[in-house]
Amino acid sequence: MSLAAVSIAAAGEQGIRGPDAKFVTVGEPTFAIAHVGLLDGTGAPPQQDMTVIVREGRIAHVAPAAAANVPAGLTVIDGKGKTLLPGFVLMHEHLFYPTLQPGKFGLYPHTFTQLSLAGGATTIRTAGALDPQADRAAQDDIRAGRTIGADTDVTGPYINGATRIVDRMPIIKTPQDATDLVDYWSRQGATAFKAYQTITRDELAAAVKAAHAHGAKIAAHLCSVTAEDASALGVDSLEHGFAVFSDFTPNKKDDICPPWIEGQRALARLSVDSPEIQGLIGTLIKRGTAITSTLGVAGVANAPQHYRTSDEALSLLSPELRTVYEQWVARNGRNVADPALVAQNLEKVAKAHLSFLRRGGLLMTGTDPTIAGVIPGYADLTEYKLMVGFGFTPAEAILVMTLNGARYLGQDREIGSVTEGKRADLVLVNGDLAADATTIDRIETVFKAGIGYSRARLLAAYKGKIGYTDSYAYGPEEN
Repeated sequence: MSLAAVSIAAAGEQGIRGPDAKFVTVGEPTFAIAHVGLLDGTGAPPQQDMTVIVREGRIAHVAPAAAANVPAGLTVIDGKGKTLLPGFVLMHEHLFYPTLQPGKFGLYPHTFTQLSLAGGATTIRTAGALDPQADRAAQDDIRAGRTIGADTDVTGPYINGATRIVDRMPIIKTPQDATDLVDYWSRQGATAFKAYQTITRDELAAAVKAAHAHGAKIAAHLCSVTAEDASALGVDSLEHGFAVFSDFTPNKKDDICPPWIEGQRALARLSVDSPEIQGLIGTLIKRGTAITSTLGVAGVANAPQHYRTSDEALSLLSPELRTVYEQWVARNGRNVADPALVAQNLEKVAKAHLSFLRRGGLLMTGTDPTIAGVIPGYADLTEYKLMVGFGFTPAEAILVMTLNGARYLGQDREIGSVTEGKRADLVLVNGDLAADATTIDRIETVFKAGIGYSRARLLAAYKGKIGYTDSYAYGPEEN
C-alpha cells in the first residue's frame, strides 16, 4: 500500500480530532454533491448539472443529475450555481517564508500545508527545502492523521553551486558533492530534489544520475545551465519555464549565469511563434521534460505595481511583514530596471507555456511562496486567473493545476481528476467557474479523502500570523 493510501485509511478510520476538528464542515463518510457544474481535471469541457457521490473517502459515482442514482437518506449537498473541481496538485511550493530580516526565512511547515489546503491544494510538491527534516515531520503528521494539510512530496535541500544564494543552502563544489547530497537525503526520506541556479553541468549530471538511481525525480531552476542542456542531462521538470530560461541570452557562457535582465531583453525580442521558442518547446517535449509554470511570482517579484497582491491575502501577514511588502512594491520589487518589460514578457511566457501544453508537453503549475506577497491559500488562485487571462481555457487551466501534476508524481490513478474510484479530493466553488475566472476566489469547501474543510475557517485561523517563525506543532490552537 502506498503512503498516500495509508493517509486515506487514517483519515477515514480515525476522523479528525483535536483542534483541527473545527475546520471540518463535512464529516459524513458518504454523501452526494448534486446539480453541480463540473470541471473534472481531464481537460474535458465543462459539464453542467452533474451529481458526484462520495463513499468512504472515494469518488463512487459521477453522472448527469437526471441519471444519478442517489440512495434514499443520503446526505446531499446542493451544488446549484456552484462548480466542482479536483483538488489542486501544486508542483512548486515551499514551506518557508521571508521574515523581517532581509534574506532570512522562517519555517512554516504546518502553517503552509494547511493554508495550501485552504486554497484548494490537496497535494503539493516542495520545490526545494531549507529544512527537509521539518518539512518531512509535517508530512508525517499529516499522513498519520495528527494534523490536517495538503499531502506533501518533500524535496531534499537545494543542490546549488559554489555560490550560496540563500542562508542554509549547501554549497556544491564538485559532482561528487552533488552525488553525496542526493544519496544522504534519499536515505532520510526525500522523494524529490531541486537543482538551483549556479550549479554546473557536470554537477547537475551527477545529481540527476543519483536521484534517478533512488527512484526520485529532479526539478531545476537554472540560469548557469540552459533548458536545452538540462533536458539533455535528464532533468525531469524545469521550474518557472520561459520566465528564467537562459537559452536565448546572447553570448551565454557555459556554467555561468548571465545577467537576468539580459535574458528578459532577449525574450522580449522573440515572438512565441519564433523558431527559437518553438524549437526549444519541441526539444523539451521530445525528451519528456515537464515545465512548472509560476506566473504569479514572476509578476509579484519583478513588477509588483502591475501584479499587486489583494488586501484579503495580505491580511494573513503580520503588520510588520505587510509593511515590508509595501516597501517592496514601492521599490518595484527587485529594483528591476524595466518592470514594464517584465510585465510584457509575462504574457509571452504564459503563451509559450500554453503552446507547450497544446503541443503535448506536460505543463504543471505552482506558486513559489518565497516573496512577501505570494501567499499560500491565495497564490494558486492567482495562477488560475492569470492562465485564463492569458488564453488558457478553464478546462486547460484546471488540467494544469490538477491531473498534470498527479501524472508527474505517478499518482494519476489516485488523484488529479473527478473520476470514479479516485480519492475524493474535491474543491467546491460558489459560482460558474467556466463563465467567470474570478469565481475561483469563492472556494467554499475543500474535500480531502472525502472530508470537507472550510476555507474561511482555515484562513481566519492564520490572519495576521505569517511573518514569525512556525512555533507550534499541529495547529493554530497551539501557537
